[in-house]
Amino acid sequence: MASQLVLGRVLKPHGVRGELKCACHAEDVEAFVALERVWLARGQAAPRAFAVRKVRMASPAEQVVLLLLEGIADRTQAEAWRDADILVDAADLPPPDDDEVYIEDLLGAAVLLADGTPLGIFEHLLETAEEYDVWAIRSPGGQEILFPAHEDFLVEVDAATQRIVIDPPPGLVDIYLAESSSEPLPKEARHDQSARPDGSGETP
Repeated sequence: MASQLVLGRVLKPHGVRGELKCACHAEDVEAFVALERVWLARGQAAPRAFAVRKVRMASPAEQVVLLLLEGIADRTQAEAWRDADILVDAADLPPPDDDEVYIEDLLGAAVLLADGTPLGIFEHLLETAEEYDVWAIRSPGGQEILFPAHEDFLVEVDAATQRIVIDPPPGLVDIYLAESSSEPLPKEARHDQSARPDGSGETP
């Protein structure tokens, strides 16, 4: 496991006392409750450590928490951390269950389609939705493929072997690769419908 993990992302300030409304990337938002410190990181700047003063559940169903940190005392200071990643020491988190993995441990994993066709590398977590995350996959040709990581589309996830097998929504892969690839995907991987997870088409 990496020494630090991205546990969530700051969405925006909440109220006038410096609270941060945050999206949680862990399956269980309770992962925030026992934390005594976190790091906030934006862009290329070094992460900054903060002591945790208070954690409140804003909307557990939507994986949203309210975080109050030492040193962020008003809305202006909170605004400076909008869209920042929230990092934690891996040692501060409980080990994942047998059927769970931390996203950080999957970054760089090879992604294959269900028929064995190599699709690319899992590059980063783009955003968190209510029922599924959106993963950014980088194809060998450099295209970014946005994949809705819903359990219905995940065939195999193995952090130990750095291997992810997916069965994406019909037409999703073709949307991202059709314009830039001179060679079509194998027939088994092509679909006749389309759905983008980034809002430009239907979502699952």
